[in-house]
Amino acid sequence: MSVNFNKYVDLLARYAIYGKNGYYINSYTITRIIVDELKLHMSFNEY
Repeated sequence: MSVNFNKYVDLLARYAIYGKNGYYINSYTITRIIVDELKLHMSFNEY
């Protein structure tokens, strides 16, 4: 199973702008990827 992160964040562009900190993916994005890509029959509630 693979997850396509490029749909959510462009890590190479962020690295060019922010350096090593560009590889950081915030928790909202990680949660979104889990719900959308892994199809775990979960719902995502944004608070």
